[in-house]
Amino acid sequence: MSVLALPIFLYIRNKGARLFTSLKRLIEKSPLLLYLFVVPLIGIEISLESRYPLTMALKDDWYAFSYYFVCFMAGYTLANLGKSLWNAFIIIRYYALATGIVASILVLWMLSIGESPLWLHFIKPVNVWSWILSIFGFSAKYLNKGSSLLAYRNTAVYSFYILHYTIIVILGFLLMNHPMHVAFKMIIMLTGTYGLSWILYEYLIRRSQILRPLFGLKIKQKSR
Repeated sequence: MSVLALPIFLYIRNKGARLFTSLKRLIEKSPLLLYLFVVPLIGIEISLESRYPLTMALKDDWYAFSYYFVCFMAGYTLANLGKSLWNAFIIIRYYALATGIVASILVLWMLSIGESPLWLHFIKPVNVWSWILSIFGFSAKYLNKGSSLLAYRNTAVYSFYILHYTIIVILGFLLMNHPMHVAFKMIIMLTGTYGLSWILYEYLIRRSQILRPLFGLKIKQKSR
């Protein structure tokens, strides 16, 4: 995704000033217009979800690849909107939270009875996007404060991003046929993914001059 998106990012960075200015004005006028980003996700959900079962394979999972590529592009676009975006997140955070809760209930209800009506393909992307908007909104309101912990996390986040999926796949493979209850599997997956990512980052990547640049970290300059 990064390779495919790079020329697009470079073009937008050089030619997209007018686009970003227009988007800023739109979301300043009506923050709910952030929900327009869910429209292509709904299109992908309707057209590709049933044709390409989720496998996360590179060569044949066009549904997941298209879905997450749109999210990837949306993230880059939104990140260029600056303070206007964070203000919009804060304004709609309660609306997004309420929408996410209702949508989650509907999605879980349909999954529990094994049905997938057409309207569900509209609700699922709205559910995902609502939680994204809600989390960013409440975070911008209550967690947007400088601290040494935040600085540490900002440095570590890209390494976690690189590490986490490989760990998820390994843990999932080891657990998928185990007879334990799925709730315990979920707990192991969550704690194991975070814990192993942190251990590898803190005690291996962060302390290795060779590994640091491979995980997006600057090489430490030796003090004279």
